[in-house]
Parts: sequence; C-alpha cells; structure tokens
Amino acid sequence: MDMDNGDSTTSFRTGYLDANNSKSCNGGINGRAAADVDIFTELLHPLMPPLDRIADAESIHTAVQQWAIAAQSCTTNEPPAMLVELVDQRISRLKELLPAIVEHLSSDYNSPNSLPLLQGEFLRELCHAICETACIGEWLLQRQFRLLPVFFPALVSDARALSMLHQATKMARVCEDMYGVIQWSPQFSPALSEMAAEFEEVIHTKHALYGDVVAQGGLSWKAVGLPVDSTLLVRVKQWMESVSDLCLGRIAHVYERRAKSSLAYNDEMLSADALIHCSIQALGSTALCVSMCGDSFPNLAPHVMYIAAECTLWTCNKFKSQVSAPISQLARNCRRICGKSDTQHLQGKQLSSRAMRLLAACESILKLLSLVKAILVGNSMSSVFDLNVRIDHADYLSGALETLATSLVEFSWPLAEILAAFRADGQVANPSGTMVLFADSVAKFARRIAEFGGGSKAATTDTRLRLHQIQGCVNGLSKRYK
Repeated sequence: MDMDNGDSTTSFRTGYLDANNSKSCNGGINGRAAADVDIFTELLHPLMPPLDRIADAESIHTAVQQWAIAAQSCTTNEPPAMLVELVDQRISRLKELLPAIVEHLSSDYNSPNSLPLLQGEFLRELCHAICETACIGEWLLQRQFRLLPVFFPALVSDARALSMLHQATKMARVCEDMYGVIQWSPQFSPALSEMAAEFEEVIHTKHALYGDVVAQGGLSWKAVGLPVDSTLLVRVKQWMESVSDLCLGRIAHVYERRAKSSLAYNDEMLSADALIHCSIQALGSTALCVSMCGDSFPNLAPHVMYIAAECTLWTCNKFKSQVSAPISQLARNCRRICGKSDTQHLQGKQLSSRAMRLLAACESILKLLSLVKAILVGNSMSSVFDLNVRIDHADYLSGALETLATSLVEFSWPLAEILAAFRADGQVANPSGTMVLFADSVAKFARRIAEFGGGSKAATTDTRLRLHQIQGCVNGLSKRYK
C-alpha cells in the first residue's frame, strides 16, 4: 500500500494532547514494565454481552457515562463528568492517529518507493504519534475502559494490525528515548565516585531499554516490517562514545595530576584504591557501551591505556612493598619471639594471607585488562598493540603501553616469590588448598597476560617480550610446585 507522506504527517502533527500527557509519552509509559504490555490487544478484546450490542451514538454515550460512574468509585477520584470529557478527547485523538498509523505500518518499508519516507522528520513524527497513541491506551487501560471496540470495530478482529501496533509501540519508545539522548549533554557530579556511579546508572538504563537494537542495526525491527532510522542509530553510537570519552578523560586527568605532583594526593579527597575502583567502574560502563554498539572504541585508546597502566602500576608498587620483604627475615623474627613450632604456624598464616591478597589483585588486573581489550578491539582477534591512532596520540599511547607492560612484569615477581615461599614452608610435598589455588591462578594470570598481548606485529618489541617473559617465567614456576 502506498503511503501519502504529506497527509499522514500532517495528521500526526495536529491535535496533540496536553503537555503533561505528551511528556509522559516520551521514553515510555510508567517505566519499562508498561513497555511489555500489549495495550491495544487488551483494550480491543471482543466485547461480551450485552456490550457487544451497543451500536448507536445514544447507547454509546450512555455506556460511557455508566463506566465513568463505576470508574470514579473503583479506580479514580475524577468526577464522572470530567472522566467523560477526558475520554471523549482521547477517543477523538485516537480516531485521528490510529487509522493513519495502521496504514503506514501495513506498508512495505523495504520498497524503493518508501525510502524517502524513512528519513528524518517523518519517521520521528511517526514514532511520536505511536507513543502518543500508546500513552492514551495506557490511560484508558488504567481506568479499565473496555468500550474501545465500539469505536474501532475493524481493529478488533485484525490480529496482524494489533501485533504490528504492539511491536511499533516498543520500537517508538526506544526511538523517542534515542531522539532525546542524542541531544542530551549529561552534567555529571564533580566528585569522581559519584560521576562513575551516575555514568554506570545511565548506561545500564539505556542497555535495559535498547537491548541489542543499536548493535544489530535495527535488525529486529526490520524483521517484523518496521522502519529503521539508520542515521539515528549511528548518532546514538557517537553519543555513547563521546560520553565514555568524557568520563574516562576526567579520570585520566586525575591520574596525570597525581603523577606530576605528590601534593595532588593530599588535594584529592579520593584514595588511590577508591580511584582504581572508579576507573574499573567507568571502564565497565564503557565496555557495556561497546557491547550495545556492536563495535569497538579505538579512539579512546589514549585514555583507556593510560588508566590501565596507572592502575596496574599502583597495584604493582603496593604489593612490591608488602611482599618483597624476605621470608627468611620474617622467619627469624618469629623464631626469636615464638620458637620454632609457633614460627611455622605463623609463617603459614602469613603466606596464606598474602597469597589471597595477591590473588584478589590478580583478578582485579585481569578484569581491568579484559575491559581494556573489550573497549579497544571488541570481539575481534586484533591486539591492543596494533591499534591505529592519531599521530598526536601515538607517543602518549606508546608510553602507556610500556608502563603497562613493565608493571605487569614487575607484578609477576611477587607471585613467583610467594610460590618460592610455599616451597620453603614445606607445602610442595603436601600442598595446602591455598597453595593449589594460588598456583592455578598464577598459571591463569600468566596465560591471560600473554593473550592480552596477542599476536601483535607492532614495533613495540620490548613490550611484547616483557609480556611473554611473564608467561615463560611464572608458568615454569607454577608447574614445578603443582
């Protein structure tokens, strides 16, 4: 069926309900739960006797008045006269909207003749009209209005039209939210911890609403014959990347300020551990954006790699100071205080405690690196060391990669030291559960670090050698103690 762009678009634009009602349509009705309700299938269910015999205008008016009286006592405090007036307004608007919407939805959007109608303002007006229609339907459903089949008898038995209307309602709510979000410049809180939490909340909310529509290019909409605004989906991807860049840029700026001056540590209200937590939280939200978009964000490489390098460097330095004290010195101090038998027990507890703290740090680093890889290369087999970045970012990125690689290698030595300490403690012949867990985790850590480097052919030879040095050294140690 051919569509008349001018006439239908005009009917969509006229006669909107009051401003409050229009706002409630934007982004969905009563939250996500209402989005799954097939509103018009509920409202246009065939009437039961004696309502099915209502036909003339007088009997319809009488039935509406009787409903208003019942609705006042059961579902609302609105006077019956006001309810009748409000229903009349909404029914009149539905008579303008529904036939045009159903006509457009029954058209073949894959036809070349319909391509001009899928672009720009027309599709936005169609989505807004569908949202307004759904908003009216929700209003009627909340008030248990069951007389809609009297006004739209042709739709009662048209299962295909009702199904299409339901699918279009879900699509329109998503599109309405997208039209709003691409014009929105979020103002996050000045505090990094609050910013990271707000960023996470925004992205998880969008993920719950959009699902994989952006990543799939609206394929699920096309599959049921609905139009897709491809330009809108591209702009949503750009918005997600720009918001991610904003948040990660703020975090990277804090790391830079701290790296340049030790006084910055005293000026910041955020501890180093809290800053790392914010970093991982923001990187996790960015990785979710990448998943929603179905593409990687290589332009964020400078911020992402710098944050990862600083987080790993801090973790490495923290455990280097804690673990590198010789175990033999600890043992001598314990023997002097407690005697041999107590020394062995205390040394074993110290080892287990330190081993578990190192394991937690390993998991944190692996999570960090998995997020980095998800953001920069997505699901591809490419290496983060082979990214093509702008010339003015190349040196900055190279420095971050070298720092990251050096920190990862340095972090492997405390792991090896704890393995050697387990051997000195006599746990190789009779391994404890902690030692077995630790040895397995160290082997996993070495493997995952080498995988992070991938089969890179980049010029950073030293970086690749350092990463693979971890796998050779730590894997060899862990196998000897299994």
